[in-house]
Amino acid sequence: MSAMVTAEPPPLELLHAILRERHGDLVARVSDVQMEPIASGGYSGNPLYRVRVSRAGGSPAAASRPATFVLKRWLPGGHGERLLGVDRPLEALAWARGILQASSLPPGVVVPFLGVRLDPSGDAAWILMKDVSASLDAYSRERPLPPAEAVERIKLALDGLARLHAWWEHPARQASLRRYSGLVPLERFAWCQAASYAAVLGRRAPVGVAPGGPVTDELRANVRAFLDWLPAGDRPVFEAILYRRGRLAGALGALPRTLIHGDADDRNVGLRLPAGARPAAGTATPLAELVLIDWEWIGVGPAALDVARLCGSAAALCDRSEPVPDAIFSDELPDHYFACYRAHGGALLDRADWRRSFDLALLAGGLTQIPFAGSMIRHGMAPVMAAFERQLERLIPTAKALAVA
Repeated sequence: MSAMVTAEPPPLELLHAILRERHGDLVARVSDVQMEPIASGGYSGNPLYRVRVSRAGGSPAAASRPATFVLKRWLPGGHGERLLGVDRPLEALAWARGILQASSLPPGVVVPFLGVRLDPSGDAAWILMKDVSASLDAYSRERPLPPAEAVERIKLALDGLARLHAWWEHPARQASLRRYSGLVPLERFAWCQAASYAAVLGRRAPVGVAPGGPVTDELRANVRAFLDWLPAGDRPVFEAILYRRGRLAGALGALPRTLIHGDADDRNVGLRLPAGARPAAGTATPLAELVLIDWEWIGVGPAALDVARLCGSAAALCDRSEPVPDAIFSDELPDHYFACYRAHGGALLDRADWRRSFDLALLAGGLTQIPFAGSMIRHGMAPVMAAFERQLERLIPTAKALAVA
């Protein structure tokens, strides 16, 4: 585990320090280090750098292949702080605590961290990671796949999530989660963006929730466009649940809790695929390793929050020149997850309870996407809205059930 440092070292010095702990022989043979910013710093806005380390000595083949790493600088004040109130480098703290290290993860789930350095204040950190670009490319909206192949990849990712969630439901691991306070609580996820929506609608903001995204004219226009787009009879239900989430939070809070990634969007998911891998629920040996990056929102809550986030972004993996497969909108994907979860020892037994938890989590996630949906409506992006309309077929009944509960 990494210790606190007394002063922020230059990135090169920090790189050497972490590598010395993990790979002393590599550092001893370093002949050159090149570091360059990664243009796409991620949705959070935290700076990323690709680091190439050349080696001297050893075999000619080893010396000719530079080792590649990614260095991340987590800083306060980013997207997560406004949406969830995250003002500390939770992923760095969780790694230092051992939660995200290999010994605390089930077979088939990979977190590519090598080491962390926390600032003396504890509110910023450097994080050194393996370069897992190839794994991210195997599950990427930048390289969309034929629908049938995309569904197979999604199922492989769901199997990895099932392993993670069932693993952390073990009583001893549950006890360790209860003893650790550095995780985003369920309530933050359930109330995400509620304060922003309250301001847009001229309502009083809920007490104690994160401030949400900036309340701009564009946000107001997007929220209004979405509400106007809804069938007239459904608008009051959605308008109320945008900023009043008590019943939603209560329903989610009644579900079993586990360690969750918190932002299992496709851009944070990768796969290490063995040759000829095909998904099959409940196999004892992983058919692919699930690689998860950007644990900035690492939390504790129902497993369905991760599953709904992954399924909600699944359409992005499909080739846009072909129709989105029905599996994306049906029970096929959540049911596949549940079969894997039960095979890996998950605590939730009843399929009907699982489907309800998934629908609740899908609604919680969908509420955060209202500004995006409104923007697509305003700009006439019919294909995107067609996919969102299919998702609404599940969201509206769940919202109505909560309204009359």
